[in-house]
Amino acid sequence: LLLFYRKKHEDEPGSSMYKSAVTTLGVVENVYREGHEYHKLEGFLKITGKRTVFPEEELIQQYKENRRIVIQFLYLLSFGKGNNINCHTLVEKGIINMGSYWGFLPISNDNYRIILKEAGVDENYFID
Repeated sequence: LLLFYRKKHEDEPGSSMYKSAVTTLGVVENVYREGHEYHKLEGFLKITGKRTVFPEEELIQQYKENRRIVIQFLYLLSFGKGNNINCHTLVEKGIINMGSYWGFLPISNDNYRIILKEAGVDENYFID
């Protein structure tokens, strides 16, 4: 499962502790790595294809910057306004550490359940 964390835009007013938040839940379908599931830029562009929000120019730049892992996911749900879990709550509940890198961060099943509960998501949608 993937939880998506939306970071406060630098031009957005307000504190990032309250404006940055977990907003969306998805499930990983495939993970592609260069040299394993694809080779070179052409393979990278073929895999990302129509399943990306990025224009081709940005994908090429990401490839040049060695961002070469592609994660295909299926969108499950957005928590919705008023149900997103902000950074303050994540820190307060001990789910994240202020000094940690949050790009890809594994979380425990207990913390996953806390996020779902805080977001008002019915856990019965999911099987252990």
